[in-house]
Amino acid sequence: MSRRQLLNLLLLIVLLALGLLAWLRPGLEPPPAEQLTSLASLDIKHITLHSKRATIHFERQGEGWMITDPPPMPADSLQVQRLAELTEARVQRSYPAAELEPAKLGLSDSSPRIELNDQAFLIGDTDPLSHLRYLQQGDHIYLIDDSLANFLDAGRTQFASRKLLPEGARVTLLQLPDLILHQTPDGRWQAEPNAPAASADDWNQLAQYWEHAQAIWVGKLKEQAEWPQQISIGLKDGTNLQYLLRSDSDDLILGRKDWGLEYHLGSAARDQLLKPPAHDEPEATDQP
Repeated sequence: MSRRQLLNLLLLIVLLALGLLAWLRPGLEPPPAEQLTSLASLDIKHITLHSKRATIHFERQGEGWMITDPPPMPADSLQVQRLAELTEARVQRSYPAAELEPAKLGLSDSSPRIELNDQAFLIGDTDPLSHLRYLQQGDHIYLIDDSLANFLDAGRTQFASRKLLPEGARVTLLQLPDLILHQTPDGRWQAEPNAPAASADDWNQLAQYWEHAQAIWVGKLKEQAEWPQQISIGLKDGTNLQYLLRSDSDDLILGRKDWGLEYHLGSAARDQLLKPPAHDEPEATDQP
């Protein structure tokens, strides 16, 4: 290799090293993405969602959430917490609103919006290329990862808790279509009609099925539908809950008229919730 070739090779190596150094920028890290607010999601006590269908108010109560609009009812805390976590969303890009045309981004007085404590955000469209969601607070517009798409057309039924009974409830009375089960003050179960083959553990299991039962989905009560039966459930705290009952080929459906909701459970729920425990009859044996 000639001296000139060697010199050119050395220059090339130096240039590559400088380029690599500039790209890696050792000792320097990109600044962390800006958080949408300075609040943590656990700081949020009140949320108001103005969707395209409804305005829904939520209030944190203990470790869960309540829908406070009349009639008040427990909310699906996982879904409401997803709204609260908007406070911690990472801002991918931000702009002064004066530099953009908010109306073309779906941001106007008629847009859906969300209020987290005292911070309000308009919810706009998504960017067609990055699929990031536009939010506007005051005179600033932000682009964040889209976590709101499923809530923009939501009603209160989407946020209603899918649990049939309150958290921590203890059943003491079940009045089912073909069975009445009552727990006496000393903790014993009495059944009508009597089921001699059923043990205390069987009745405890039936009560626990009700205590932990959850619907697959919750919908608005169809009051015009035929509800041929009713169920009454007594709880240890003295509460008595009334449910309407109907079924189709796929679902067991329970209705709460006071809340205007119906709970759709899978077909397997019929055996778990409505029937006494099944026991196989002992096989007959030949007597000698």
